[in-house]
Amino acid sequence: ALALGMDPADPNVMDYKPRSKNESFFSKFEGFRTILMGIIIGFLTLYAYFAGTKTYGSSTNALTHAQTLAFVVLSFSQLFHSFNMRHSDKSIFQLGIFTNKLLVVSLLIGIFLQCTLITVPALAAVFKLYALSSSDWIFVFLLSIVPIVIEEILKIFLRSNLKAKK
Repeated sequence: ALALGMDPADPNVMDYKPRSKNESFFSKFEGFRTILMGIIIGFLTLYAYFAGTKTYGSSTNALTHAQTLAFVVLSFSQLFHSFNMRHSDKSIFQLGIFTNKLLVVSLLIGIFLQCTLITVPALAAVFKLYALSSSDWIFVFLLSIVPIVIEEILKIFLRSNLKAKK
């Protein structure tokens, strides 16, 4: 959250109409997007869990494996989703991924900590996590970037809608 707050100011901020002092965060499209992203991240987390149980079975180790998949998808998808939150209608590619270096560093630290929890046997034992295979990591990564893809598609529609209104 702190890294997100350190995002550079939008150079076009003066081109936007002022927001009403009574306007809620959930006004316009923001409330819908917040709820939608929560549902999507929740669904992806559950999908990772159920895919893990389907793939690895229902033994104690298999359930721990599935829970670890879900845990990593939940944390990674939220880390990646922080890039979506930088601007309400500009793409992360328009803003530049590396324009907020603190956010990139925060993402890398979050990923490093998550990987450390899973790969260091003593920590994994304390947190009851399962060491993931390389195919698990690919699966987790692909699921975790889905919110970015969906948000980028929503922003394309939002920008086209804004242009149509002008």
